[in-house]
Amino acid sequence: MAIVRYVQIQPSRERKVEEFKAWLRQFDIDCDGCLSREDLKEALHSMRIRFAWWKARQAMKEADTNGNGQVNNPKEI
Repeated sequence: MAIVRYVQIQPSRERKVEEFKAWLRQFDIDCDGCLSREDLKEALHSMRIRFAWWKARQAMKEADTNGNGQVNNPKEI
């Protein structure tokens, strides 16, 4: 999964993929089923990850397969 690559999680805080996806879905602010860069930035910021804006941008570069500025593929979220 493209987004997981940019999220550094300590071993004591490991999440299963499905738990991680469910956690990400709660940051879908407009409830449209897609994650924008801002949604992703808020998710990363909530984990106190440094440079959340940059990591969100990098993750979106890889995960946004159709170039619409959102991750809307259910397999990626």
